[in-house]
Amino acid sequence: MEKIGTVLKERRNELGYSLEEMSVKTKLSTVQLKAIEDGNISFFSEDLSYLTYFVRYYANSLNLDYDEMRNELDETITEYTDAISVSRIKEAENINTSIMEKVRIKNNTTPKKVKRKRVDFTSIALIAFVMVVIVGLSYVFVTKILPEFGKDAKPPIITNPKPGVGETPVEPEKPVEPEKPVEPEKPTLTVTMEDPLTYVVSGWTEDADTVFDVKFNNRSWVRFSLDNVILDNPASTIYEKDTEITIVTKPKENTVLKMEIGYMQGNEFILDGETIVLDETVAQSPGSHTINFKFVGGN
Repeated sequence: MEKIGTVLKERRNELGYSLEEMSVKTKLSTVQLKAIEDGNISFFSEDLSYLTYFVRYYANSLNLDYDEMRNELDETITEYTDAISVSRIKEAENINTSIMEKVRIKNNTTPKKVKRKRVDFTSIALIAFVMVVIVGLSYVFVTKILPEFGKDAKPPIITNPKPGVGETPVEPEKPVEPEKPVEPEKPTLTVTMEDPLTYVVSGWTEDADTVFDVKFNNRSWVRFSLDNVILDNPASTIYEKDTEITIVTKPKENTVLKMEIGYMQGNEFILDGETIVLDETVAQSPGSHTINFKFVGGN
């Protein structure tokens, strides 16, 4: 990593660029650029999946061939990841050893004697006597007293009156089934290209869900932001080929959904089930692009 950083730094100095100028050109912070030049891979430990793209952007901006340093960078990232995994395994083993030691000490402690309570046989006998009395009274009530109440009762006489002569029997009315509410039709969205990287979405309904799907036909890094706020779901990371992500939003007037993608070519973009036709020069580009979807003219 230090060797790669040295090559990038020497090339930047050769072209006469400062870190601040390269930050504007690459859209990476000066802190990130300096960490790359210093070979400080641990700086990216929480964001390691993006390091490959950061180095590629920086190399391309300096007109360097990224492919010459790709293998060395991949090996560096793999070695660093393996080192972190070994460190975490050792940490887990130390924690497990500490817990087992505490359990061993606890098991060796002499348990306290537990005082046994004496059984009160007098109370048990009293409770048993009361239960016997209740059962006996219940039996007498059911077998002797309860039958006396039903001797004089007569069953009710039920008659089915027949309609008189000339009368038409009245059929019971059938219950009226409630009408099912008619769901309003969902409006059809219209996507219009303002320029190759900006698309205007109209015909949407305010506070209604708008679904944006991305199908990856190539391995790509993607980051989404809504009105310049980076979204946590879906996560900003690398998505493999043949995967799909979905963004559900409730747009308002002038809402802007921004998508930054590291490899554009071949990927599909779908809005509410309709495929978005991008500008051909952008859709078939193997490079990185930032595409804006601007919501205007809602219902």
